[in-house]
Amino acid sequence: MWAKNVIIRTMGTGIAVLVIGLLSACDNSEETHASHANHAEHGSQDLYLSEVPLHTNRMPAPEISAGGWVGEEVQLQKSRGKVILLDFWATWCPPCRAYLPHTESTWKKYRDKGLVVVGVHDTMGSKGAAGYMKEHNFTFPTGLDDGRTSQAYNVVAIPTYYLIDKEGNIAWGPEHAPPTNEIIEMLL
Repeated sequence: MWAKNVIIRTMGTGIAVLVIGLLSACDNSEETHASHANHAEHGSQDLYLSEVPLHTNRMPAPEISAGGWVGEEVQLQKSRGKVILLDFWATWCPPCRAYLPHTESTWKKYRDKGLVVVGVHDTMGSKGAAGYMKEHNFTFPTGLDDGRTSQAYNVVAIPTYYLIDKEGNIAWGPEHAPPTNEIIEMLL
C-alpha cells in the first residue's frame, strides 16, 4: 500500500510539472507575439523566423478556394513562374496579427523579384479582414477561406506559412513562423 501511494504521488507531481511547463511554453500574450514580430522585422530573424530547409520531395500545391478576396484574386495556376508565400491568418489571432507587418515587408521587398504573397484568412471573422487590412495598410492580397483551402493544406493552427515554388509545388512548410529571407531567395 505504501509503495502504491508513493507511485501515485510521484506521478501526480510529474504531471503537475509537465502541465506547468506546457503552460509556460505556450505564452500566447499579445505582448510576447508583438515582441517576436518586432524582433523578426528588425533583424533578429534567427530567433523568430523558421530556418527549416526546403523540401526535397515536393507535392503540387492545392488551389486557393476563397469566398471572396481583399485585394486582387490570386490563382496559383496562373502564378506559375513565381514563388508564392502563403500566410494563413485571422484577425482574432494575436500571433497572426503580430507577424502581419513582417509579411507585408516581405511582400514589398520581394514582389518585384518574383514573389507573390497571399494571405488566407480563416473562415471565422473574415468579415472584418478587409477593414483590418486597410486600417493597418496591409496591401498583399488575401483570400477569405471558405474552409476548403485550410483543409487542403492541413492547417490545424495559425499562423501557418507555406512557400510554393515556380513550378507550383509546395517547397516549404507548414511552419508557424515565416521563412527567412535566405530561404525565400533560394527559390527566387
